[in-house]
Amino acid sequence: RHKQRNRLRRRRCRRRRLQQQQQQLAQQHQQYLQWERSFISNPINSVVTDHHNKDSVQPITIEFDLTTMIGLMVWWSCRRNQVNRRRLVQQEQELEQEQVQEQGRRQGRRRRGRRQQQQQQQQHLQQQRTQQHILQQQQQEQQEQEQRHQQHRQFLQILWQQLQDRLQQEEEERRQQQQQQQQQQQGQQQQHQQYENTITFPMEFGEVTITVRSNRAVIVNIQSSVAVPDGPASSPLTTSTPQPVVKVEPDHPDYSQFLIDNIV
Repeated sequence: RHKQRNRLRRRRCRRRRLQQQQQQLAQQHQQYLQWERSFISNPINSVVTDHHNKDSVQPITIEFDLTTMIGLMVWWSCRRNQVNRRRLVQQEQELEQEQVQEQGRRQGRRRRGRRQQQQQQQQHLQQQRTQQHILQQQQQEQQEQEQRHQQHRQFLQILWQQLQDRLQQEEEERRQQQQQQQQQQQGQQQQHQQYENTITFPMEFGEVTITVRSNRAVIVNIQSSVAVPDGPASSPLTTSTPQPVVKVEPDHPDYSQFLIDNIV
């Protein structure tokens, strides 16, 4: 911008100089015309100096003819016009050269601007492409991460279900074990507990006492068909049949049943 301003200032200064020079030429031309008119009407009073004696100055009046004077004026004006024309031509050529140079500079600036615009557009396109590529990569990574998260969730759900099933199975097994242990403890307690039933009733030859010992509660009903003294005779409801004697230890689970079968 500063360079452009300086160039514009230089152009303005040159134009002003040219205008001033043209005005000066026009003024000089008018002065020459006035001088011609006055010269025609009045003779020229010239001063002649002696080169040997510079101090001696003597005015000399020289009279020219009108034709010679007009010829001199025409020649002088033509010469002056030629010089002025040459100057004007030179100035015009300089201006043209400056214009050509400015056009070249403008074209160079335009080319540079176009190149810069093209470079900027290319850079912008490259940035857009890189951004699109980065976005695509990020989207792909997000999709992959989502798929992985879904797989992990499914895997965790499966593991959770398996763990719950295992916990339920373990709880059921524990319950079963506890129930079995409780049953075993109850069975052991029942085995260790011994129930004893003692029954005494009179017979002809004396009293008979029957004792039933078992590891579980047993109801024993014993009735006899023998008449009890000082009392009515009971009707026979059950009859005992002799059975072979079998030795059974008291710890045996069928010990009470064996006794009942032998007694009834």
